[in-house]
Amino acid sequence: MNLKGYLLTGLFPLLLYCSSRASHITGGEIILKQVGINTYQAEVTLYRSCGWLSSAFGDSIQLGIYERGTLLPVLFPYLTLQHETNVQWAATGCTPPNNVCGKRGLYKGLFTLPINVSGYIVMAEGCCREGGINNIKNSATEGIVIYSEISSPLLINNTPEFLRPSLIYACPNDSLQYNFSATDSDGDSLVYSLVTPLAGVSNGFTNWFNPSIPPYATIIWETGFSLLNPSNSNYPLKIDSLSGVLFGSFNASGNYAIAIKVDEIRNGLIISSTIKEIEVIVPNSCTPNYIPTGNNLPAGKTYTINATDEICIEFEISDQNNDSIFVYFESETLPGGNINAPYAVAPPVAGKTKIEASYCWTTTCEHASQVPYKVNCFISDNGCPYPKTNNHSFEIIVNPAPLVSAPNMVCYALLNNHAVQVSWRDTANQKYFSHYLIYRGVNGNNYFPIDTLSNRTQQSYIDTLAFGCDSLNYSYFIISVNVCGVEGNSSDTISADFLKLVFESYIKTVSVEDENKILIDWEDMPDAYFSTHYLYRTDRANNQITLYKALAQYDLGYYIDEETNTAENSYCYTLEIENACGITTPKSNLSCSILLNGSDDDSEVLFFNKINWLEYINWQGNVKEYQLWRKHNRDSDFNFYATFKKNQLAFTDSSLQVEGGAFTYLIVAIEDTAGRNAISKSNQLTLNQHPSIYIPNSFTPNNDGINDSWKPEWAYVENYKLEIFDRWGNKIFITEDPYEGWDGSSNNIPCNSGVYVYYVYYSSFKNEKVYILTNSLTLIR
Repeated sequence: MNLKGYLLTGLFPLLLYCSSRASHITGGEIILKQVGINTYQAEVTLYRSCGWLSSAFGDSIQLGIYERGTLLPVLFPYLTLQHETNVQWAATGCTPPNNVCGKRGLYKGLFTLPINVSGYIVMAEGCCREGGINNIKNSATEGIVIYSEISSPLLINNTPEFLRPSLIYACPNDSLQYNFSATDSDGDSLVYSLVTPLAGVSNGFTNWFNPSIPPYATIIWETGFSLLNPSNSNYPLKIDSLSGVLFGSFNASGNYAIAIKVDEIRNGLIISSTIKEIEVIVPNSCTPNYIPTGNNLPAGKTYTINATDEICIEFEISDQNNDSIFVYFESETLPGGNINAPYAVAPPVAGKTKIEASYCWTTTCEHASQVPYKVNCFISDNGCPYPKTNNHSFEIIVNPAPLVSAPNMVCYALLNNHAVQVSWRDTANQKYFSHYLIYRGVNGNNYFPIDTLSNRTQQSYIDTLAFGCDSLNYSYFIISVNVCGVEGNSSDTISADFLKLVFESYIKTVSVEDENKILIDWEDMPDAYFSTHYLYRTDRANNQITLYKALAQYDLGYYIDEETNTAENSYCYTLEIENACGITTPKSNLSCSILLNGSDDDSEVLFFNKINWLEYINWQGNVKEYQLWRKHNRDSDFNFYATFKKNQLAFTDSSLQVEGGAFTYLIVAIEDTAGRNAISKSNQLTLNQHPSIYIPNSFTPNNDGINDSWKPEWAYVENYKLEIFDRWGNKIFITEDPYEGWDGSSNNIPCNSGVYVYYVYYSSFKNEKVYILTNSLTLIR
């Protein structure tokens, strides 16, 4: 008998048995609960696929516990299988695809550890993973380590408990959104991150006994996969470090191994870490669940309001899968929050396919805060395979109620020897107004509040206790108080000195600013907005002045009169101003615009232009000088030309460029230094010269430097063309350049001596009439 062969034959079933215990592992996690000073209950959950090659979980597994830092072995306790259940792959009411299946085995046991200060590593190790995992090389022979670190027993600490299983499925190219968050019974903060899965032993045996000593190697990623992109997709997997929500997508079907690490933070320090291994199954096809979307979602927005304002945010949410939608809010501004009422109103909303949600809050003065109020909005559906969320937050900054600007004090009147009436005007939209405080003093001292006025539209107040006001200088000012009781700046002060004021009006200048537009610029009274301006007008040829415009609540300090004919008339203006007290100024100085005149005669050539103008009247500082500005038709802007004394009102311009023809003039009056340095411009006047051409009757193109070319001499010509014909009527020369002459050739061939005919076409700048001159010329060689 071949004993060796017999032994191998007998050993094969045993090996097969051992290798088939809890193979095809797809994930797992450890939960440690401190039930005594140094006694722990361990719960290890293993996940496996449920195909025919995947065997049942073993009756027990062995943990390896090592001292953190030194890695010295401490204890190797056994945990027993409590039960084996099917994994619920999808949300309640959802049916996963037929090829999606998984089992869960729960192991429990107690152990006691010696007390140290560094803590422990607690792990379980086995082989092998499920074969065909897309992102792990040789996954069927790759081991797995279920890993956790705990703090010293002296700290009293329990590891986080995960709320979701380690097996999920996702549809191809769908946006995965799965919550892997955990709870911590100690109230520690939890921080989530993705890590590379641990490999463990790879010996083909799956007994989950005799764990190896840390540290542990990590798996080898398949080509194209990495920790930065464990799904090798256009939307790599990421986990929110605070919420534990896993985001991303999978381009291709298959199985994908993912490891999630959870750190426990206490007092700013990491006291423990747990790694949860999961596997995502991506079927060949399934119907994705789309994220609920919304119109006008306030996601990430910051709203700024003032105390006592109301804010109301409304938005609409819809679901492409026609699933039910649920919306609720969390915020300190809602009932139960740590602010004073009134609270915001944001009721939870539920509906199918499309719903509307709102958040509204009417604030009070107490709600003003430098710290923004945060509002979290939770939106979810009940779609398959898992509900999708579209959670977001927004902030509300509540500034203190703005200060209310003070009114303008405008009038002071004595009613009798113990009563004073003061008046004011308020131009602002005082939304946050609460009341006025009226202050009174005597001779500018000893101010104190004498009354409170809650009616913002009230614009006067009678002080009936101003005894001796006919001899004492009572003075008053107002402070505005906002709805939160905060005082603003005080108004200007008005006193009996107001009665001594002399109100005058003065027109600084009247100037032609554009064709048929005249600027009237004046010095305004204080509080001009509360005054009415009466503008009177006449033309200089008419001595009867009449009211032209009444301008109420007008504080520009100038007016543009567009109802004029500035080329024909000089316009004169005077002004009265009636203030809010009913006091009207005397009429101001009468000021008249400058009218510039001149004439042109298009029937003859003059070689000069004559202009004259009406003097400017009247400035307080009189006219210092007049400036003449000129441009001709080829200039883009006016050029300074001459200065005249104030008594000179006419000028003959004999320096006219022959290249021009249309000459435009402008007179500018300059006020003397005793005034306000004002200027006044006249209307613009354009004068045209009649075009002139002199034509010689012969020339001698023999290159002797005398009369070698023939060209008409011209002045004030706008358009020009010259044509020359021989005696047979052939056109031998043409030009539209008035500076170009004929050299006696045609096509660079000298012409013979003889008589030729010319035509000259030209026009003036004043009109479009074309003049034609024709005659003969003699070419002599």
